[in-house]
Amino acid sequence: MVLQITHEVKGFKQWKIAFDSQEGVRESAGIEVKGVFVSADNANLVTVLTKAPSVEVARAFTSNPDLKEVMQAAGVISAPEIKILIGQE
Repeated sequence: MVLQITHEVKGFKQWKIAFDSQEGVRESAGIEVKGVFVSADNANLVTVLTKAPSVEVARAFTSNPDLKEVMQAAGVISAPEIKILIGQE
């Protein structure tokens, strides 16, 4: 399953440094980054696609209060839009 998180940041470079510093946290939670994207119209509108082993893991990760603090410190300036997507074949 895929977790899609989109939010606006003050500055992509600052955000990316903070994002990269959290790789160990994501790995220990079972979250694997599949891609980081910015909008063609706004380089500070970031979308992160990750793979999670289950809906429960994705929900636990996105509801962790520490994540909110990390995002604020990284310069996130909008409420994240979070989508949990389940693949269909």
